[in-house]
Amino acid sequence: MDDSFVSFGDRRTDNKFFREDREMQNKLGVKLHPSVTINERTYRGDINGYDVFKAVCVGFKDSPKICKDENIWEFINTMDGQVNGARGHMAGVRHIIAAICVILAINICALYIYRRYSKKKMNEQMQV
Repeated sequence: MDDSFVSFGDRRTDNKFFREDREMQNKLGVKLHPSVTINERTYRGDINGYDVFKAVCVGFKDSPKICKDENIWEFINTMDGQVNGARGHMAGVRHIIAAICVILAINICALYIYRRYSKKKMNEQMQV
């Protein structure tokens, strides 16, 4: 973080990353965050899947087949199904609780072994 400021460690000086971001915003005409930039132009419509998809399609010189299809909703729903299907492979609450229990069990075993070993060492030192 300190490297982003003009004077190292002085957070009151100019921040080069923010300055570059502001310059890029001015160049692209970005007024609000978040915004979508397509082909170095700020998209000015509703930020939803369908409208942004159509705006991207307009940017092609030779539009791909999917952009020419009338039923884009079918494609969007297929993509949504793939995203939701991928979520099904993510860890659920049960998996997280099981992982926490396993980690706790390992830590308890490690603590038990450490205490047993340290008591044994203390007894050996006392006998000497």
